[in-house]
Amino acid sequence: MDIRLIQKAAGGLTSDDLIAGSYLKDSLDSKPHLVILGLGVNDSRFRRSISGPEVPLDRFRSNIRTILASVRRTRATVVVSGQVPVIDSLTNPYKPDKYYARSYQLPYEQSLFVLAHRHKALFLDHFSRWLGSGESFISAHSADGLHPNDAGHTDLAKYAYSFLTLHASLSAPPRTDAHTSRNRKLPSV
Repeated sequence: MDIRLIQKAAGGLTSDDLIAGSYLKDSLDSKPHLVILGLGVNDSRFRRSISGPEVPLDRFRSNIRTILASVRRTRATVVVSGQVPVIDSLTNPYKPDKYYARSYQLPYEQSLFVLAHRHKALFLDHFSRWLGSGESFISAHSADGLHPNDAGHTDLAKYAYSFLTLHASLSAPPRTDAHTSRNRKLPSV
């Protein structure tokens, strides 16, 4: 099997950035078989200069709907990778005018979960999984309270690999893993 990885991630991007200009179109022009989307944490960051989140929640939801619909048109399997929880004491504030907190992340994470399922995308629930592993796990897997360190990236990659292996046929209808289906209600968004 011929496998080619095209990594288009860029630090600091928001869902606004992804749909603006040609970034999304350029990413999809390669006709991918599998697309993994990782969004939310930069959208949810609070900015005092604008008296609110970087991307307001309603616009984030609209952006995610647009992104998922665009990817779906390519017939690629879509995986939405949930956020990892930040460590508030290290990220609130993180930099001048950039404040990250779990309470800011949560409605964005819930929206990713709901919209992924509504658009028949797979969902990697790192947020609940890491929270369930405890604060010492989160600290040991974080470089700076916001970004995963090498151990964190290894954990994310191993989990994604086993999750995708569990869903063996990427052409099969998406299923939900145990972390996302157990005791989780789909809030309306």
